[in-house]
Amino acid sequence: MTTLIIVLYLAVLAASSGLHFLNNRHLQRHGDEVPPGFVGAVDAATLAQSSAYTLAKGQLALGRSLFDSALTLLFVFGGLLAWYDGWLAGYQLSFIGAGLVFFLLLSLVQTLLGLPFDLYSHFKIESRFGFNRMSFKLWCADQAKGLLLSLLFFALLGTAAFWLIQAAPQSWWLWVWALLVGFGLLLMVIAPYVIEPLFFKFQPLQGEGLEEAIRVMLAKAGLPGEPRQPSSASALCVVLLHASHRRGAGGAVARAGGNGEAAIGRPGKRSGGE
Repeated sequence: MTTLIIVLYLAVLAASSGLHFLNNRHLQRHGDEVPPGFVGAVDAATLAQSSAYTLAKGQLALGRSLFDSALTLLFVFGGLLAWYDGWLAGYQLSFIGAGLVFFLLLSLVQTLLGLPFDLYSHFKIESRFGFNRMSFKLWCADQAKGLLLSLLFFALLGTAAFWLIQAAPQSWWLWVWALLVGFGLLLMVIAPYVIEPLFFKFQPLQGEGLEEAIRVMLAKAGLPGEPRQPSSASALCVVLLHASHRRGAGGAVARAGGNGEAAIGRPGKRSGGE
């Protein structure tokens, strides 16, 4: 049975990695070719740079996927999982405590092993294409804040989830699902006002008439939100802002923060000088 699981896992990995490789190769060969229907509407130089950026990120993602998959095979089928479970059982923790520690340590190890990929992405690829405005100090600060928030949310959700498993052993999956869905919805509401300000600095848009143009577009799309604040319509705001910037209306998109999201503001608000 174990052999069958490994074979199936490797087959899925080979298929997904193969598709990823083919996509990267096609992008490398034809990424700078403007599609016939977009000739004159898409700038060839901008398309080539965008394709090069996507290719670099795709190659890194493929390498990271293979690395993570190798670690998963080694941990699950190489004897490390049984050793780890036995080592943790020696501390005779409660059900909730053992569950929290089990997943917490694994998450921390995964985070540490992923740091080289994150560093290369931010300070090599992003810097090469002019997207990175962060200093190493600011990056470390964002990583620390993200880690603390993750620990807090994991402790709260994990404790509640393991308690539900104990309290309702037959239907725990339904209650845990409801817990995660409810927390996700709550996070969508509070994140723009509680979490995102920890990583981004926001200010009113500077381009004349730009804010009103975004409001009109949001209204047409039936999306709520203030263009000066992060919201469910933030992606649309970024597109409009970028288009207006290319027309000379002012404003810019500042990529910042450890999580790689885009913030609407002026270019210097999240630079390495902070």
